[in-house]
Amino acid sequence: MRSLVIGRGRAGAHILAWMVIALVNAVVILTTTRRPPSFGVRLLHVGYDFGQCLAMGLLAATAVWLFTRYVPRPRRFGLVAIAVVAFALGLHVLADDISVAAGRFPDAVPRPLAEASLVALITAPVTVAAFLAGGARAWWFRLALAGFGLAVAVANDRVLIGDYPGVHFFGAWTSALLLAGGIAAPDATPAPGRVAQSLVAVAAVVAAAAVLVPPSNVVALELYKIPGTVLAPLLAELRSDEEASGAGVRSNDQWFKSRRDQPLVLPSKPSVLPKDPVVLLLTVDCFRADLLERPELAARLPTLKKLRDESTFFSQARTVAPSTLQAMAALFTSRYFSSLYWTRDPKLHKRYFYPHLDDTPRFSELLARAGVKTVNIQGLPGIVNATGLVKGFAEERVVRGHGDFAGVREMMPQIIARVRAHDKGKLFLFAHFADPHAPYDRGGRKSTPFESYFAEVELVDQGMKQLLAALEDAGLSQRTVIVFGADHGEAFLEHGTRYHATTLYDELLRIPLIVHVPGQPPRVVDAPASLVDIGPTLLDLFGKPTPGVYMGQSLLPYVRGKDTILSRPVAFESARGLRGMLFRDKLKLIVDIKKHTKQIYDLRTDPREQNNRYGELGALSTERLRVMNQFFEAHRFRKDGYEIPWGR
Repeated sequence: MRSLVIGRGRAGAHILAWMVIALVNAVVILTTTRRPPSFGVRLLHVGYDFGQCLAMGLLAATAVWLFTRYVPRPRRFGLVAIAVVAFALGLHVLADDISVAAGRFPDAVPRPLAEASLVALITAPVTVAAFLAGGARAWWFRLALAGFGLAVAVANDRVLIGDYPGVHFFGAWTSALLLAGGIAAPDATPAPGRVAQSLVAVAAVVAAAAVLVPPSNVVALELYKIPGTVLAPLLAELRSDEEASGAGVRSNDQWFKSRRDQPLVLPSKPSVLPKDPVVLLLTVDCFRADLLERPELAARLPTLKKLRDESTFFSQARTVAPSTLQAMAALFTSRYFSSLYWTRDPKLHKRYFYPHLDDTPRFSELLARAGVKTVNIQGLPGIVNATGLVKGFAEERVVRGHGDFAGVREMMPQIIARVRAHDKGKLFLFAHFADPHAPYDRGGRKSTPFESYFAEVELVDQGMKQLLAALEDAGLSQRTVIVFGADHGEAFLEHGTRYHATTLYDELLRIPLIVHVPGQPPRVVDAPASLVDIGPTLLDLFGKPTPGVYMGQSLLPYVRGKDTILSRPVAFESARGLRGMLFRDKLKLIVDIKKHTKQIYDLRTDPREQNNRYGELGALSTERLRVMNQFFEAHRFRKDGYEIPWGR
């Protein structure tokens, strides 16, 4: 009967295997991560990673020793034991990682079964690795096994960077088993002597310190920079953040109290809306603000550049969430993720939580009630009335296209046709273009990922050219208001990550925001603007009051040429447990409430967010943290039994 690696050789092979993983991590840390503030931080970073890998090795070695000592031969159920332990652990560790993928199963498959299947699939390599390691007798097989284990360790540090911590945990475990199978002696070895026992005791102390003593904030931030540090995210979930607690400091500020009972905000005057207006709200997926700021890039988007130069351009506009679902919900409710009621309904979508049961009035609902014709033309099937991301659209159509969604080429002809068909009365039309989204193939593959992405943005520019020409030809240009923006930006390794959703840095938060009202002079507004301001702005534009529950304010005074100071906070929140706030003095706070890390950047001197000043600012940092926490706590959605669905 084929035996397990846990049934022969030294348990110490598992310690050595995890030390190899620690060495791989150290090389990756030294060669790929940005230099930390000091050598001491780097040393602690490597030290914590080493100690936590050592803890994993000691835990594995202890399990091997206990199994070898107390399980009678033959140990044929060793594989079963490993499979059961891995699966049970995976149900907890992988819960967030598989939350979206579980929804891709056919409707006939119950979600618990889908989740269990994914956990079994992801944890299966652990059992396979143990099986292979159990047959490692020949030297060449052991060498191949060790080489394969090393390759898995390296790959685990280079794929899915900044995401999927549970998957990385099982990747490291698989690597360790393969390495242990290659390292372990093929025959039983004598019990360790006193020197070895002393070394193990010292190692246990080091490992315990790395596990039990929380790293400082600056070291913790370094630990999460590489995915191969697999124990740190799990340990963070077990700790509380004492620094974040404490009394609020802005108890008299209206924005730091629940707004459920706040009165309506009356529209401003005078009206700037044309007669029989056509108001277009057009947003683009993954559109970074710098595409219209950097001259060499803006020149390649001539239509949008011209629209920017002829309109009110908000140069410091930010989204409130780095992913589409939460951003769209905030756009139409003028509220943040945790202040809305999110539930999962298999009839809508098995993968995602939606705010379809949340009773916050969407501004599109309010326009429809006021007699405005409301039209929603989408390429993404999720941005419809039924999901609650939007509500109140009298006309709604999802355009079919190639791939998962329709793009601007398929959508723009229908938008133009609908606008041309409008005669008298007020029309509001919303469309979201998802072209600039990974895998960046709609504009043709280019020399770099950024160029492939930008080619998709150019498709949007071409579509906007068609739209503006059609408006001019139909004699509608002087009746048409255009609000052009984005749901979020896109990352290209500015902070070590790609795509979006996983951070709150400005490459994901800063977006273009253009408000074009015929007859209003162009201007650039440098005051902070937020995605939650768009709903109040459109209601104000149509001369309708804004619900007191909204958390944004109208930007229309800026469009009229006035300089005003908006009192609402500018905050950000991700469903992945990230929160942030931009303060009036340009200090920007970012907090990971799962990992308990904090960052503060002074955007006046550090617009690229490279110098974290959280520790340096001392008490001011804690005060800003408590202000932000008070804000989100005041507006958190509350219902018996409801928990915020942090995840993906």
